[in-house]
Amino acid sequence: MPLLLFSKVYVKNIQEGAATQVWAALSSQLDGKDGVYCAGCDISPAVTPDSPLANTVRDYAVDPDLARKLWVLSEKLVGFAWPHE
Repeated sequence: MPLLLFSKVYVKNIQEGAATQVWAALSSQLDGKDGVYCAGCDISPAVTPDSPLANTVRDYAVDPDLARKLWVLSEKLVGFAWPHE
C-alpha cells in the first residue's frame, strides 16, 4: 500500500482511504458483530496503551466502565440527562 509523502505527513489516496469502510460494509467477517474497531481491512485487536502495534485499538477505548463514566460526565457538562432504559 503506497503512501504519499505530503509535508512529512503520510496520506492515503482515495481508494486506500475508502478500503476499510467498503470492506466493513461487505465483509461476512462482521456478520453478527457490533462494537468492533476496524482498520487495514480487518478487525482491530485491543492492545495495551504501550503496544507499538499499528491498526489496533487501545484497551481503554473499549472499557465499558470508562464508557459509563464518560457518559455521566458528558450529561453533567451539557446539563441534560438522557433517559436511561
